[in-house]
Amino acid sequence: MSISNNRGIAKLMKDRRGTGNAILGVFLLLGLSLMIFLLIEIAHLYMAVHHVKNDLDFANMAVWKDMDREGLAYGTYRLHRKDEPRMEGLRRGRATFEKYLSYNMELNPFILTPINTDTSIIEGPVRIERFDVYLSEDLPVEAPNGMLVDRVSVYSRINVNVRTLFRLFGETVNLDIDMLSNIENDLF
Repeated sequence: MSISNNRGIAKLMKDRRGTGNAILGVFLLLGLSLMIFLLIEIAHLYMAVHHVKNDLDFANMAVWKDMDREGLAYGTYRLHRKDEPRMEGLRRGRATFEKYLSYNMELNPFILTPINTDTSIIEGPVRIERFDVYLSEDLPVEAPNGMLVDRVSVYSRINVNVRTLFRLFGETVNLDIDMLSNIENDLF
């Protein structure tokens, strides 16, 4: 039995055109498979970024529920009430932002880690790197991402580790995601 196998291998090796085609076919299949895995991985990361950006935008917009309604009636956009310092309104706005960010991304409140680690695409804690509220008296100003802010807006940037599917880029990919949400046009 081993003699016939050796003859088959020897015959394959003598047929240079067939061997070359077989080797080329194997490498072509491997290359195409790798390209398909790479495309799927990139699409997964693209969708993860847009999902997180959407959650971040909703958390930014939730800050405006703390807006001073009395001041809003007179056309003044502010988070603090007339009798309290501006920092108190900003503190309340950040607390609302964190609450809605944790709700939108299904994170544990206060520690911002995924509630269900088995089904979440997020690995580890979400870090809030920046949270800014731009009110009327601050405008115009340039946001940290380089955009000109000429409307009442909220800017936030978070850092999140996203799990990869095929581990082509490692176990996780570290992403910095920022969002500038303006509210002035959406109020009326």
